[in-house]
Amino acid sequence: MDSLKKCTGVRMYHTASSTGFKCDAVFDEIERNLEKDGAKYVSKVKSVFAFDILDGPGGKKGKWIVDVKNGNGSVEYGSKKKADCTITVKDGDLIDLALGKLQPQSAFFSGKLKIAGNMATAMKLQQILPKPKAKL
Repeated sequence: MDSLKKCTGVRMYHTASSTGFKCDAVFDEIERNLEKDGAKYVSKVKSVFAFDILDGPGGKKGKWIVDVKNGNGSVEYGSKKKADCTITVKDGDLIDLALGKLQPQSAFFSGKLKIAGNMATAMKLQQILPKPKAKL
């Protein structure tokens, strides 16, 4: 996780409810962004995303819901909330996407990233995901 902190240029924390997935840091950062500017994101994005994460610790699967449609937004692990768009990706690949090591388009076309639901909605994700720090 330290590498994610350094590469994104954003401080990432783990909560007491950490799931053991590498991508916890990505969802923690999204949650902090929503806590800070949630109303702004909700007014632009207006969608609920489900992330089905594969190949977690011990081969475990996990599901996060990122609600950028209601209130000031929220991030929930294990929620059954209905999503407008579902993203299926491996734990390590989501980290690589967040770090900028894996481009979303190439991940999609190579089958590393699967999208169910509205593709236009999936494109809105770029507004809420942590941005990798530019390399100089």
